Amino acid sequence: MKILFVCTGNTCRSYMAETLLKEYIRKAEESDLIPQNAIKVESAGLFVVEDTANKKAISVMEEEFGINTETHSARQITRKLIEDSDLILTMTNGHKRAILDTYPVYKGKIYTLLEYAFPEATVVDIQDPYRGDRQDYIESAVSINNAIKSMFYKLIEELEK
Repeated sequence: MKILFVCTGNTCRSYMAETLLKEYIRKAEESDLIPQNAIKVESAGLFVVEDTANKKAISVMEEEFGINTETHSARQITRKLIEDSDLILTMTNGHKRAILDTYPVYKGKIYTLLEYAFPEATVVDIQDPYRGDRQDYIESAVSINNAIKSMFYKLIEELEK
């Protein structure tokens, strides 16, 4: 299964989502809950301007979640990334609509992270912490982590089908 997280610039939210889900996967693989390499995770942005992850986002991943992040290179979303992904999770409904406007054929595999994790949710956007303070990054990361925690077993069930 291939999962793609998408946000605006691929330096904050989608980067944090990719980092957090990879950590859940690593732990699940170590405990033999899932087979090695059963879930692949990537991230991309709709309008990539910067090359690397935001320093505040990296700091939050390391200091708040204890995840030493690998080097992250921000990248632009492409048709190939969309085609190759089984599940595309965006950070906002606006991101979802932007992808669907260009690629409506992929409607069945594109959701916001919050609507996928919490189908009854009325709020489906993860706020963008970009240019905010550290607390803004922590709040976004906590929202992302809560959603990933909620959806992780759903992913495992999908693997078992």
